[in-house]
Amino acid sequence: MKIRSVFGYLILAIFLSGCSSKPKHTPVPEYLQSDARVFNNNNIRYWGDVEDGIFELYAYQNNLRWHPGKEYNFLAISGGGGNGAFSSGILNAWSDSEERPEFDTVTGISTGAIVAVFAYLGLEYDHVLTDLYTKTEDKDIFNAHNIFSILNKSSLLDTAPLQDKVRETLTPEILKKVAQEYQKGRLLLVGSTHLDSQRLSIWNLGEIAMIGTEVSEKLFEDIILASAAIPGLFPPVQVDIEINGQTYQELHVDGGVTRQVFCFNDAVTFEGDWTPDTGERENANVYVITNGEFLPQWSTSKHSLSYVVERSIYTLMKYQGRSDVLRIYEKATAANMNFHFAFVDESLNKKESKDKLFDSEFMQSLYHFGYSLMLSDMLWHNKPPGFNTITPFRDLRF
Repeated sequence: MKIRSVFGYLILAIFLSGCSSKPKHTPVPEYLQSDARVFNNNNIRYWGDVEDGIFELYAYQNNLRWHPGKEYNFLAISGGGGNGAFSSGILNAWSDSEERPEFDTVTGISTGAIVAVFAYLGLEYDHVLTDLYTKTEDKDIFNAHNIFSILNKSSLLDTAPLQDKVRETLTPEILKKVAQEYQKGRLLLVGSTHLDSQRLSIWNLGEIAMIGTEVSEKLFEDIILASAAIPGLFPPVQVDIEINGQTYQELHVDGGVTRQVFCFNDAVTFEGDWTPDTGERENANVYVITNGEFLPQWSTSKHSLSYVVERSIYTLMKYQGRSDVLRIYEKATAANMNFHFAFVDESLNKKESKDKLFDSEFMQSLYHFGYSLMLSDMLWHNKPPGFNTITPFRDLRF
């Protein structure tokens, strides 16, 4: 994601926000938030920071998929806008190597939510990822509102092209396939940020796909759009909630506001009550892909307002992502899971455009970069780089 372009847009958004009108929105009262359900279904949405029934979801998975010697494979994909090309290249190369596993759980944030759907569905959908992340330009994602229409909008950009692309790509056939895989115990989880509560919402897309109605199909698509809704730039997504016969709306934006990447709910303790073998998990693999840089990178400073704010926001996002990866690493090592981590390192010799949010030429380079790293066996790290002195706290419970 091009921070300079985003910064300029956001400054304008803040300046004009006092003039904008508000769309119809009836928020859930705080005292009713614990009763908020989508389609009155407890299995559609979980919170990222509490147990809230998610152990029942894991139990559902284990009952269908566990057997002696079972190897569990988790895949977590971060946000990053057009940088999703990196994870797309990795997945395609993984397929070509004929060593790509069937993932038991796939999670995604922002652009990672889009990649996650097709990573979950398997090799036959690799071509969809290739097209999405090597041929996309700004015009395929958004149109700029004119200065006068912005006054009546909740975002600076009109994402009708992105909405059309998502709704055309996520066909009823694809949702049917997601539902079929969910019935086998495989999980597809996507994160968005619930603005009212300032919390990560974890959406169980398999459960949504199982409903099989036009309304549920729209919700599936809306969750993907919400997970990628950059605040201020892209419009937030409203999700209808019914409580005691009254309809309310929750407001959701980019999952990257609360997490750059996630794999496990924060309440997971790994105390032997998750998998039926109640023992060591050397046969479990956690794969984490960060669609962007991970290590600090030097940039000669400029004494200007735009540079200071732009560089600071970029650094803030990078270190949030580092913390999120470290959180996954600590949980994985505490459970004796094998940790595998990929990120865009300094060996990428092509710079992204400063004028575009989605630059197909750069995305193609990033796609091939991820593809070649995967095939060269130089991709995966067994610890987050820069944290190599960390000793795993195997007895620590989270």
